[in-house]
Amino acid sequence: MNRGALRARLQVRLRIPPAGDPLLSEPVLNDCIAQALADVSSYNDWPWLLTSGSLTFVAGSAALPTDLVKARDLVINSYRARPASMSEFLDNGPFPSLYLWCVIGANVQLSPVPVNPASPTNTFYYIRPEPALTADTQSPLMPEAHQSAVISRAAYHACIAKGMADAASVHNAEFETDLRRMNDATKRVTRPRQIRTVGFERWATW
Repeated sequence: MNRGALRARLQVRLRIPPAGDPLLSEPVLNDCIAQALADVSSYNDWPWLLTSGSLTFVAGSAALPTDLVKARDLVINSYRARPASMSEFLDNGPFPSLYLWCVIGANVQLSPVPVNPASPTNTFYYIRPEPALTADTQSPLMPEAHQSAVISRAAYHACIAKGMADAASVHNAEFETDLRRMNDATKRVTRPRQIRTVGFERWATW
């Protein structure tokens, strides 16, 4: 659904009359929908928020994407690069024994610093936020099958804005149920976990 359809669903849920509600105008309802989308996005690394791009390294450092929420993985020359904590990265020292990457501030840092080429071929995977919906024709990244969670959470915010605490708690309880359904639907493991033995994992070098 686009923003216009989401707002129409929200108006029906809140039983707003055709004449409208002075406390719940269209801009207010749009804000409730925006807050609901932000709330849902913050609960999990939903698969529809996973995206990728290429980084340009200069002296071993590349700026993070401006829409990054959480770094997930870095692939260099077709192999996963080994992620490191800050202490592991710093302990690698001036004469590195491992090929590592780490997020430091607003940058991805590589150790050792790539030389030839200075910026190796790479793909950076990360979680982004739901884009802001600035027009009624725009739709969220979230699949329509899960958008009931947006309606229930937006209804919660609308009731809070009107000081209707009891109604807000009812909508929030439904939101929590919607979230559990979303978690169940997006779980990648659908059978009992199995132990796999991997003799050797090749990490990226540069």
